[in-house]
Amino acid sequence: MSEQKGSATKTIYVQLLGEGTIVYRPTQGVLLDENVYQVLATPDYNKSDEDWEFLPGSVVYCDFDDQKRLIARKKLILDGPHLINLTFSHPLGQHRLRGVY
Repeated sequence: MSEQKGSATKTIYVQLLGEGTIVYRPTQGVLLDENVYQVLATPDYNKSDEDWEFLPGSVVYCDFDDQKRLIARKKLILDGPHLINLTFSHPLGQHRLRGVY
């Protein structure tokens, strides 16, 4: 069964900056589209205590790392209420690109 977009939450991991090594903060993300989540703050979130790569409210592209954690990789640019999409034809068929920038 697939998750319902806009209401399903999942644990995602956001990198903390300025830690001297790679560190991730687990938090919740709202599923907006395939591999696309809106970052939610943790209950004890304090922006002066931790420097998150993507702030709560950001819409991010996520994928799994080798430890099966869902990692926030890129902030997405929104065009109104939708992600930027591009569909084009190529001699080998039609291709669709999502706005992952």
